[in-house]
Amino acid sequence: MSKQASTYTLPPKELSIFKRVVKYYDQKQYKNGLKYAKQILSNPKFSEHGETLAMKGILLNCLGKKDEAREYVKRGLKANITSFVCWHIYGLIHKSDHKYEEAIKCYLQALKLDNENLQVLRDLSVLQMQLRDYEGCRDIRYKLLLLRPSQKASWIGYALIHHLLGNYEIALTVINEFKKGQSEIPQFDYEHSELLLYQAMIMLEAGKENAALEHLNQYSNEIVDKISLLEMKAQLHLKLGQYEEAVECSWSLIDRNQENSLYLELLAQANTALVSGITDANTETTKKTYESVIARYPQSRLSRRLILNYCSGDEFLQRLDAYLKPYIRKGVPPLFIQLVGLLNDSEKLSAFESLLTKYRNSMSAIGSLDAQESNEKEAPTTDVWLNYLLAQYYNFKRKYQEAIEIIDSQLLSTPTLVDFYVLKADVFHDAGDNITASRWMEEAQSLDTADRFINARCTKFMVEAHRLEDATNMASKFTRGNTSPKEYLSEMQCMWFLLDNARALKEMGRFGDALKLCHEVQQHYRNILDDQLDFHSYCLRKVTLRSYVETLRLEDRLRDHQSYFDTAQLAVEIYLQLYSQPLDSIDESPHGENDGMSSSEAKKLRNKQRKAAKRAEAEAARARAEQERREQAARSRQPASEEANADNPSMGENDLDANLLARPEDPLEEASKFLLPLLDLSPKIIEAYCLAFEVYERKRK
Repeated sequence: MSKQASTYTLPPKELSIFKRVVKYYDQKQYKNGLKYAKQILSNPKFSEHGETLAMKGILLNCLGKKDEAREYVKRGLKANITSFVCWHIYGLIHKSDHKYEEAIKCYLQALKLDNENLQVLRDLSVLQMQLRDYEGCRDIRYKLLLLRPSQKASWIGYALIHHLLGNYEIALTVINEFKKGQSEIPQFDYEHSELLLYQAMIMLEAGKENAALEHLNQYSNEIVDKISLLEMKAQLHLKLGQYEEAVECSWSLIDRNQENSLYLELLAQANTALVSGITDANTETTKKTYESVIARYPQSRLSRRLILNYCSGDEFLQRLDAYLKPYIRKGVPPLFIQLVGLLNDSEKLSAFESLLTKYRNSMSAIGSLDAQESNEKEAPTTDVWLNYLLAQYYNFKRKYQEAIEIIDSQLLSTPTLVDFYVLKADVFHDAGDNITASRWMEEAQSLDTADRFINARCTKFMVEAHRLEDATNMASKFTRGNTSPKEYLSEMQCMWFLLDNARALKEMGRFGDALKLCHEVQQHYRNILDDQLDFHSYCLRKVTLRSYVETLRLEDRLRDHQSYFDTAQLAVEIYLQLYSQPLDSIDESPHGENDGMSSSEAKKLRNKQRKAAKRAEAEAARARAEQERREQAARSRQPASEEANADNPSMGENDLDANLLARPEDPLEEASKFLLPLLDLSPKIIEAYCLAFEVYERKRK
C-alpha cells in the first residue's frame, strides 16, 4: 500500500479508514475489517473504489464466503485494473483455492505495476517454491536480495535456491558473503550452527569432501548439534579413506547411543575398511565389531541381536541361548518379532526350535530353563512367557492348532493376561478366520480399554471381518471432538483405516463407498503437499535448512509411499471393474445376459446391489443431516469475534457422492488419475505396469 494505485485518491478521512481495514486484515480481525470497509463503500462517491472492494473480497474470503468474495475482488479489479493491490488480492484468492498457477499470474501482473513491492515478491517466491519453479524463484530472490540486503532471509533464500538448482559454488559463495557481514555471534547460537551444517551439506553434495571436513573441524566449537557433526564427520572420514578417524567418530556416536543401527553400521564399515581397504560388508570383521561393542556395553540389546546374523553352528546356539533367557524371564512380548529375520535360515530355525524344546522339557522336569545353570526354580511368569514364545513360533510355522492349544491351556491359569488374547486373535487372523480373530481381539480390548494399540488392532480386525459399524464404534473410543469417528480419523489422515475400509467395501460390492475412501486418501496426499506452503518462509527465518531441503525432496516423491500405491491400485481395479461391467448395466440387463451368470445369480446380484445402493443413500442422507446439525450447532456456539479460516473449508465442501463415483462417465480416465503418479514415482514396481497395461489396453493405446 506504499504506492497510490487508484484512479482517484481517497480523502484523508476515508484513507484513514482504509488503513484500518488493512490493519484488521493483518491482525485477522476480519469482521472488524468488513465493518470499516462498508463505511467507505456506503458513501456513493467511493462505492466503486477498487482497492476497498478488493479488500472487502479478501475479508469475505477469510470468513468462508468464497463466491461473494470473488465477486467483490473482480469488481475491484474492474474498477481499477491498474492497481497492484487488486492484482495482489486476486492472487491471494487464487492461492486460497489452491490455484497456484493462476495466483502466480496475478502476482506477476502486480509486479508489472509495482516491481519493488516486497510482499508481492515474497508471496511469489513462496508459490514458485511450491510449484518447484526454481529458475523463476532464483530471479525473484535475487531481486529480494537487492532490495533487502540487510535481511538474513534474503541471503539464505538466494543461497538455498542455487543449492536446489545444483549451483553449489554460487550457493557457497553467497553464504560466505553473508557470514562476512554478520556481527558478533553469541555462544551456542542454534541458527548459526544450522547454517554451518547446511554449508557442509552443500559441500558434501558438490563432491568437496575435503573442504567439508575442513569446514566442520574449523567450526566444531560453534556447531551446537554435536550428533549431526559427528555423523557427518564419520561419513566424510569413510569417503576420504581416513578409516581410523572414522572408527573414532563412530565410537563417539555409539558412546552416546548404543541402540542406533546406523552407528553400528558405520563402525563396522570403518573396521572392515581398516582390514581390507574397502567398506563392503565382511562377515568376520563385522562380527568382531559387534563383539567389541558388547564387550564395552554388555547391556546393548541391538548389538547382541545383530551379531546373531553373523554367527553359525554352536556359536549361534550359545549366543541365541544367552539372548533368549533374560527376555523370557523378564517377559518381553515382542521377543519373537526381534528374531523373525533369523528364521529364514533353516539351520538357525532348527537351532531356535531345539532351544525351545530344551526349555520346555527343562521347565516341565525341574522348573528351570537350564538345569546346568542353577537348581533354583524359575518364577511362575517364566513359564507363562515361554508358552507365549512357543505359541508365536507355532503360529510362524503355520501350526495353528498347536498354537491355539498352548494359548487355551495358558488362559485357564491366567485368564486376564491380555497378550494371550491378542496372540490368539493373531493366530486366527493368520489362519484366515477374520471373524473369529475380530471376536478374540474384541475380548482383549475389553480387558484393557486404555491400550491404544490394542484398540487399533481390534478396529483393523473388525474392518477385515466386514464388521464396519463395530469397527467405527471401537475406533470412537480414542477419537476426540464433536465430529463422528469416521470424520475424525479422516481429518487425522489415518490412512490404514481408510484403506482397510475401502478394501472391505469393495469386497462387499459397495464400489461407490470404496471409491469415496480412495479419493479421500488421494485428497490427504494433496493436503500434505499443500501443507508445505507455510514452511517455505518459516524455514528461511528459523534457518532449519537441512530439514527443509530433506522435506522438499520427500514431498517430491510423496506418492511413492506404500499406502498411496495400495490405494491407487485398489481404485484402478474398481474402475476397471466398473468399465467392464457398469452398475447400471447390471441392474438393467435382461436375464441370461449377465456375463455368463444364470438368471438366479443375476437376480441375487441385482437385489444385493439395490440393497447396497439403498443403504448407501440412507447413510449419505444421515451424514448430510448430521453435518448440517453440527454446522448449525457450531454457528450457534461461535462467538461474535471468532473468525473463520478460508484455508480450512468445511467438510461439506469436499463431500463426495458415492453413487456418482460408482457411475463415472469415463472409468478409464478416472483410473488414469490414480495410475499416472504410480508410473512416475514407482518405476521398479511391476504391479504398476500391470495395472497400466490393463488400463491402456482398454483405451486402445
